[in-house]
Amino acid sequence: MKPFVGGCPFEESGYQDADGGYWKAETLYSAAKQQGVRKLKIPIEHLSWAQVRFSGVETTYDMAYHVRRALDCDLNKPILLGPLGNIMDGFHRLVMAIAVGKKFLWAYRLTELPDPDETKADKSKE
Repeated sequence: MKPFVGGCPFEESGYQDADGGYWKAETLYSAAKQQGVRKLKIPIEHLSWAQVRFSGVETTYDMAYHVRRALDCDLNKPILLGPLGNIMDGFHRLVMAIAVGKKFLWAYRLTELPDPDETKADKSKE
């Protein structure tokens, strides 16, 4: 029997920074809309690949999960960049774009970050 490897609903996507702040993807895209940022065509070579880490990839099943997510990507949906140009949402789209030989990705770049949905302090209260 083969294990089921499903994709990840948008509602489960998010970004965690090194300080423990966590933003839901929905929060970030809402901020982009509120800030009125324009859709940009970004050369893939200008994106920071070094930061792309998939936490928890320890088994073949874990890797298959991320491959499935990359295969399910819509490359027409813009990725989301933080004010410093870091990828906040769209790592799997970047993987897919590299795999299929794309030269560009669409992106929104936030001018400022909204407040995180959760912080390290929130988690310590639990």
